[in-house]
Amino acid sequence: MNVYGIKNTIVKVSSTGSPVNDKLRVKRILGTPDFVLLPSFPKSISMKLLIWNCRSASNKAFRRTMKKLEKTHKPFIIVLMETKVELSSMGLFFNKLGFTTSSHVDPVGRSGRIWILWDLFCATVMALDVNAQVIHAKIKRDKYSDWILLAIYGSPNPWLRDTLGENLEAVAQNMKDPWLLEGDFNDIAS
Repeated sequence: MNVYGIKNTIVKVSSTGSPVNDKLRVKRILGTPDFVLLPSFPKSISMKLLIWNCRSASNKAFRRTMKKLEKTHKPFIIVLMETKVELSSMGLFFNKLGFTTSSHVDPVGRSGRIWILWDLFCATVMALDVNAQVIHAKIKRDKYSDWILLAIYGSPNPWLRDTLGENLEAVAQNMKDPWLLEGDFNDIAS
């Protein structure tokens, strides 16, 4: 697995071809000219995240699947969107899995809901901004570089989603750390 980054963007490539082809592919993805060297961040991205738009965390199937995913992948951080239940109703379940710390967005009607849960022994998540559409957090881990995670659940309302886009552009203009933007943008590409 090779990890390349430029302008606060990190791209992971599972190598099926040569390293030269991987670098060319990354340059195409990033829109970087061939003569620009790609920096390598082999130790800065050493963290397991589980990101899931689960569309309901209130049933037995979710719990069964979550246990299996946790056992198989052993994530340090779990991000869930569209949970459709309050985190307080699931706290004991996640505590038993080892995720004793969290940041979350309370529900707005039956939409939204973003949960970030983490294993305190593996990582520290410091929420910088929390609102109905995003949790903006700094991720810290001993002996590794800090980085920024933006967990997104875009509003189905186009006006609110446009506001989210404007806010994300402002964040991007001022970003100095490596960062990951993930989630459900609720936007139609075509």
